[in-house]
Amino acid sequence: MDDMDKKRRELLRLLGVAGAALILPVSIDWERIEDALERSSHLDHVVVQNLEEINTHYWSIYLAASSKSSVLDGVLGQIKTVVQFLRDPHTTPVHQRLCMLVSDLSQLAGEIYFDRREYETAQSCYVFAATAAKEARAYDLWSCALVRHSFTAIYDAPARYEDALALLQGARRLALRGDSSLPTRYWVAAVEAEAESGVHNLPACQDALERANGVLEIKQTSPAWTRFEDSRLPALRGACFVRLEQPDLAEPALQEALRQFAKPGRRRGMVLMDLATAALQHYEVERACTHVNEVIDIVALGSSGFLRDGVRKLRHELEPYAGSVAVNGLDQHMRLLA
Repeated sequence: MDDMDKKRRELLRLLGVAGAALILPVSIDWERIEDALERSSHLDHVVVQNLEEINTHYWSIYLAASSKSSVLDGVLGQIKTVVQFLRDPHTTPVHQRLCMLVSDLSQLAGEIYFDRREYETAQSCYVFAATAAKEARAYDLWSCALVRHSFTAIYDAPARYEDALALLQGARRLALRGDSSLPTRYWVAAVEAEAESGVHNLPACQDALERANGVLEIKQTSPAWTRFEDSRLPALRGACFVRLEQPDLAEPALQEALRQFAKPGRRRGMVLMDLATAALQHYEVERACTHVNEVIDIVALGSSGFLRDGVRKLRHELEPYAGSVAVNGLDQHMRLLA
């Protein structure tokens, strides 16, 4: 017990040091959190609010990081802290807020593992997140956990679009019970569009895209865990039309998305991969290779397993053109990923 107590105190000390290095909000009262850990009766509104601010900050770091895995240690440390609080009895409102905190964190951990293409672990995170959100009766958070779970089916190899649609039906029902000022229901619709395009159901895809456009009416700042805003609509349309094998419709939307995601990150990389696929649908090998080469440069800046596997998949699709100058140049560039 003494050894565990020392480790707990060391963890809190490290969080404090890391917080200063990462410019965590100055309002966080680390001593108050430590006191609450020692005496659960001292867990009050201020402590829970501090924990919520830490959650939000980890999302900010994750979104800005070129290497998503770099955030994992901090997220796991925060999960340990919240879980320790959850093991003690609290009032119903405090218990629900702690459940929301751990659901939020578990979804963030799932995103990190999803980026690493460790889908089984990501799925476990999302299942737990849904359970915790259900306990809190947090319908938007619960819905988002199901949306993220559906991504593991959409982006698996081979893709399981029907499985994704089943999850999204549940997410849609939950979102309708949630906060209408949040973009949750529009994010559900956006991912429905992706899944429907995967099964080549054009009318259903178009209907879902139309519903997703409702995010344009959202004016307030949303929680980090919702992860959907109007800037993502062009990339969404482009990705859907690529799956529907309609490159002439996909490319204008993807070019618009490329202008929005100017920085070399995962979102830009995903748009470039869709552009490469659209180019291949036009049999434009050189242009496809140009897009893949830029994705390689983005992967070299970070460590996204998602983009790395996307490059390999596209290279496989280029195999019929393996003797061309463009593909030979791509093969040389791919050595950066070794």
